[in-house]
Amino acid sequence: MKKFFRKVLDHLNGQAKNITSAAFLLALTAILSGFLGLIRDRLLAGTFGAGDDLDVYYAAFRLPDLVFGLLIASALSGGFIPVFTGYLKKKDGTYEADKDAWYLANNILNIFLTLLIFICLILAIFAPGLVVLLTPGFSPEKMEITIKLTRIIFLETFLLGISGIFGAILQSFKRFFLFSLTSAIYNLGIIFGILFFAPKLGITGVVYGVVIGAFLHMAIQLPAVIGTGYRYRKLFDFYHSDSIKILRLMVPRSLTLGIAHINYLAMTMFSSSLAVGSLAIFNLAFNMVTLPEGIIGASFAIAAFPTLCEAFNNKHWHKFKEALSLALRQMLFLTAPLVVFLTILNKQIVGAILGMGKFNLQDINYTAQALQYFAPSLLFDSLTLLLVRAFLARKQTWRPVGIMFVGALIRIFFAIFLKDSMGVSGLTLAFTLGGFLNFALLWVFLKKEIKDDLDEKRILISVMKILISCFFVAITVLLVIYLSAPFINSQSSVALLAQLTIACLFGVTIYIVSNLMLKSTEMMSFWNSLIHHLPWRKIPVPIEMIDKK
Repeated sequence: MKKFFRKVLDHLNGQAKNITSAAFLLALTAILSGFLGLIRDRLLAGTFGAGDDLDVYYAAFRLPDLVFGLLIASALSGGFIPVFTGYLKKKDGTYEADKDAWYLANNILNIFLTLLIFICLILAIFAPGLVVLLTPGFSPEKMEITIKLTRIIFLETFLLGISGIFGAILQSFKRFFLFSLTSAIYNLGIIFGILFFAPKLGITGVVYGVVIGAFLHMAIQLPAVIGTGYRYRKLFDFYHSDSIKILRLMVPRSLTLGIAHINYLAMTMFSSSLAVGSLAIFNLAFNMVTLPEGIIGASFAIAAFPTLCEAFNNKHWHKFKEALSLALRQMLFLTAPLVVFLTILNKQIVGAILGMGKFNLQDINYTAQALQYFAPSLLFDSLTLLLVRAFLARKQTWRPVGIMFVGALIRIFFAIFLKDSMGVSGLTLAFTLGGFLNFALLWVFLKKEIKDDLDEKRILISVMKILISCFFVAITVLLVIYLSAPFINSQSSVALLAQLTIACLFGVTIYIVSNLMLKSTEMMSFWNSLIHHLPWRKIPVPIEMIDKK
C-alpha cells in the first residue's frame, strides 16, 4: 500500500508530458481549492453578512495585491519563466538545470525580495493617505480598520513573493502537483482564521488567517523545489545579464497587471460610494466567476506557457500554433456551459453557497443579479489569460499592455455610466464588456503578429458544436427550473442546492450527449486525459495531445 501511494505521488509530481494532462492536473487541484474557496466565502458571508466588515476586508487587499501583481507576478510570467526555461536541458525525457540556472534563480529571489520589503514598508507607512484615496465613500471608522488590515496583509505579500519564485521554478520544470495545491492550502489558512480567530478578534482574526495561509502557500512548495536541485545562495548580482533581461521583460508585464489592478482599484472606489455591502457583493460575485476561471482558464494558460515558450525558443512554429489552438479549444469546451449555468442559475448558486447566517435574502438577490452580468467574463477572461501568455512566450510584451489599457478604460467608462442606474450590477456588467474587448483585440493583434492562420477553421468548427450543445443545455436548465419551481422554497439554501444539483446534472448530461452526437474532438480529448491521469490505468494519448519535436 505504501509503495502504491508513493507511486501515485511520483506520478502526480512528475513532469507533465503534454498541455492537456498538465492542465487536467492543475484543474483537479483547482477544484479542491475552489471547493475550499466556496467554504471560505460561505463562512465569511454567514459570519459577517454583506456589510461593513466584508467591505473593509476586501478593500484591505487592494494595495498589497497591487504590489504583488506589479513586482512578483509580472516578473514570473513576463520574464523569469521565459528566461529560466532557456537554461533547462532535456535529458531522458526530463528537464535538468545547471549551476547557471540556479545562479539566476537565487539572484532574482534576493533582488525581488529586497525590493518587496522596501516597497511594502513605504506603503505601510503611507497607508492612511492611500486608503482615503482608495475608499472615498467609507466612514472614518471603516477607513481606520482598513488601514490596520492593509498593513497586516503586506506580510502576506512578502510570503507570497517567496512562494511565487518557487512556483515559477516548478512551472518551468513542468512539475505542477505541489504548485497546484498552494491555493487550497492558502484557503485552509483563511478558513482557520474564520473559525478560530474571528469569534474573538472579528474581521482582524480572518486577516491573521490570511497570513497563515500565505506561509503555508510558500512552505508546501519547498520540498518539490529542493527536489529539482535548487539550493539557496545569498548573492546580489545587479549586473547579471539575464537578470537585467528579466527586469526589462517584466516592465510591460508590470504595466499589464497594473492596468488589471487599476480595474480593481476603480471598482473599489466606485463600490465604496454605493450602498453598504456593495464592495462585498462585487467581490463575492467576482469569486464565483474566478473560481471556474482558476480551474479552467488559469490551469490551461499555466500549463500551455512552458510549451509555448519552448516552441518559440526552438522556432517550432507549427508546434506553437498547435499548442495554442488545443488549449483554446479545450478552454472554450469547458467554460461555455459554465457561463450558461452561472447566467441562468445565478440565484440558486448564490443561495446554495452563501445563504446562511447574516447573509439574508436581500443580499442573495443583489449578489445573484451581479453574478448574472459577471458570468460571460468567465469565458473572455479565461481566453485572455492564454492569449497574453502567447504574446509573452514570443517575448512580445508591449502589445498586451496597450490592449489591456484600452480594456481597462472601457471597463471604467461603463462602470461610471452604469453604477448609478444599476448599482453594483453595473460594475459587473462593465467588467464583462471590457473583458470581451480585451479578448477580441488580443486575438486580432496576435494573428497580425504571427502573420499566419491560428487554426481558425478547426476552432470555428469547435465553437459551432459548443454553441449548439450550450443551446440544448440552456433549454434543459430552464425546463428543470420551471418544473421544479412549485416544489422549491426559494428562501431555503438546501432547497436551492437541490434545484441547482438537479439542473446541473441534467445540463451536464445533455452537454455530454450533444457533444458525443456532434463528434466533438474536445470531448474525446478531455475524456482521454481523465482516464490517462488515473494512476492505475494508462491509455494511449491522442496524437494532437503529444508534444512533437
